[in-house]
Amino acid sequence: MNFHIDSQQNKPIYKQITEQFDRAIQEGTLKPGQRLPTDRELSIQMGISRGTAKAAYEELTRMGKIQKTQGKGTFIAGGTKGNENKYIEEMLKKLFDKIELVDMIEEEVDQIARDCIWQNLKNEEKIKIAWVDCSLELLQETKKQIEKNVPVEVTTYVLDEVMEAKSLPDERYDFVATTLRHYPDLVNCLGKRPMVIERVSLRIADETLKEFVKIENTNKAAIFYKSTPFLKLIQDHLDEFGIATQQEGYAIENEMEAFIEKIEAYQCVIVPFNETQEHLMTVLERCKERGITVIEFKYHLDKGSLHHLEERAMTCWFEKALQ
Repeated sequence: MNFHIDSQQNKPIYKQITEQFDRAIQEGTLKPGQRLPTDRELSIQMGISRGTAKAAYEELTRMGKIQKTQGKGTFIAGGTKGNENKYIEEMLKKLFDKIELVDMIEEEVDQIARDCIWQNLKNEEKIKIAWVDCSLELLQETKKQIEKNVPVEVTTYVLDEVMEAKSLPDERYDFVATTLRHYPDLVNCLGKRPMVIERVSLRIADETLKEFVKIENTNKAAIFYKSTPFLKLIQDHLDEFGIATQQEGYAIENEMEAFIEKIEAYQCVIVPFNETQEHLMTVLERCKERGITVIEFKYHLDKGSLHHLEERAMTCWFEKALQ
């Protein structure tokens, strides 16, 4: 057992040992029926007091993770259901005692319980969302943002492909989400189908806006893109702000050499956020060497939209759980 004790932690040593045993059991490093050292042997192996080793074993026993057999020793129990249920009952009793002490009302307790369940869902329990947008560049970044902030599973679809097929390839989603701009088109396309379509708002990230305001209206800008809707989106914003009135687009996949031939003509380059293709990174390094400003265009969901998606997903999950 390669366990590590961190003396710098505020957590008690016996608790550190307990958690590492539990993790090793869950990962399969320690297997059901495997014999463990005695508390005296464990204390010597880990350089801890025998009392600490004994406290760790007692906690693991209460958790149903290990069991002691008189005259034979201590073994991994594999987390028998009876022992684990008893441990959970003990923990809940202690929890309710504390709730009474702080005089929490039923609605507060209910909300905390719901939040705990919601934040610890297994992958197969998560609500499934279909995210539809027009731009390849924005689809993956928005998916990452949603899944980072909301415990859901997101699948992305390009709007034009959905409109052409007049359906989603897989309609086993709990709901569909798209932007305010694309909501009417998606409703017209999918509205007759029995599915909920939510609308949210995307906006330019503050760090991108800060770079935009530094651009002079006389600057010439090169826009690198993978999809035409992304190019159009940036052009619309530049026109709206009245900056970089001279703009030219270059497809990342096959027009980087054409850009290099005219590189001296540009004062700034705008690229999709988090694009890391090797040939693109090489071009951007050459831009920086020549003093050309490189701006990553980041477009994301605002806080209100993230909160709306989480509330909708949470409501959907609890409705399914009660069925």
